[in-house]
Amino acid sequence: MAETKGLESKEIDRKLAELGQQYENLPESYRLNGGVVRSWEEVLTAAPGIPHLLESIKDLTKPRIYSLNEEGQLLIGDGCGEPPKETLGLTYNEARNLVTKISYIDTEGKIVTVKDRKEVPAGAQVISETGLLYRKEHYGAGVQFYREGRGFDRRYSTWLERGKNPSQASMGIWRQSGHRVQDSAFPNIPYEENGARRVVRINLKLPPAEPVKAEVGERRWSVRNLLRRLI
Repeated sequence: MAETKGLESKEIDRKLAELGQQYENLPESYRLNGGVVRSWEEVLTAAPGIPHLLESIKDLTKPRIYSLNEEGQLLIGDGCGEPPKETLGLTYNEARNLVTKISYIDTEGKIVTVKDRKEVPAGAQVISETGLLYRKEHYGAGVQFYREGRGFDRRYSTWLERGKNPSQASMGIWRQSGHRVQDSAFPNIPYEENGARRVVRINLKLPPAEPVKAEVGERRWSVRNLLRRLI
């Protein structure tokens, strides 16, 4: 297939195995959808094709699975500890324009990728979206990184999604005291210590299932204790 051109079968298997291990290592609360802890096999079966999944994350820095959300989207983002260097110093509007793209299936069954949702025909099936993180996504990813004993956006902040051409922009960062968001940044002014962490949201077609409770006794981490582990 065109999207996996140049990728040998063994390389595809390696990439999928690496993603699968990342996914299965997530806490059960990060793999919940509809009250059900979804397996990696279920996720792959529900994905809009392995070729598109791999193609959509190829430009990420150290692709890392963040979570499965309640909307049935698999979130895969930059896996580095700080926003990618090439995004530092970009304005909000520059960063959003750089990272935003949407893929849908046209009437001929082909995958089409555009920059704006307005370019998606009415009724078309959207299979993935790439963009900046929302506040909730930035918080959730940060908690997981610290749970693993790794830092997350401590030196540099990152732009958070506020829509196209907002009057004010938001920047997220993690400090010793926890997650912090600045909601009054200027969208057209560059900040040297701010970048853009990217996330790909893969739309899954997960089947309904009977809710199963997550394991009792799963350890709950306080954000403050997670941060202290790295000091």
